[in-house]
Amino acid sequence: MSLFQRRKESIRFFICINFRDSVPDRYIPVEEIRDGIVETTDGRYIKILEVEPINFSLRSDNEREDIIEGFQEYMKIAPVFVHLKSLSRKANSDAHISQVRNEVDDTKQCREYTENYVGLVKDVGQIEAISRRFFLIIQYTPLRKSDNTDYRQVYIELYQAEHEARKYFENCG
Repeated sequence: MSLFQRRKESIRFFICINFRDSVPDRYIPVEEIRDGIVETTDGRYIKILEVEPINFSLRSDNEREDIIEGFQEYMKIAPVFVHLKSLSRKANSDAHISQVRNEVDDTKQCREYTENYVGLVKDVGQIEAISRRFFLIIQYTPLRKSDNTDYRQVYIELYQAEHEARKYFENCG
């Protein structure tokens, strides 16, 4: 099995992980989730980290170069099996609109400006608004193949990998 096929298979379970209560267990190869580590039914151990997005287009040229270099540096020391997953969904602007309406002063002019702004948010939201979530998925890779996997060793290695990833991504912005 090629490396690409293994990576594809290891991500497949993640898509359904949020729906565990509504989807039969036979579709989700998750054996157990313990200490923030996912154990799959085929014996793999995976750590899933959510990465806060930044607006790359609002950064200066120097900041962009620093971000790219920081990411390149992380990829040099990243574990062998690391995956990046992006989930994009149409954004829901209802919460923002509700907050804006609750914070407006009770003057005619403020209400008028607020309703114009709400109309703009709704119009733009229907056309362009997308919410994105980014995940870094790290898979434990034992140093040597053995039948007995010590969970303590898995825990230590995945948390070290998490610490390194956090350090590099914080430096990216």
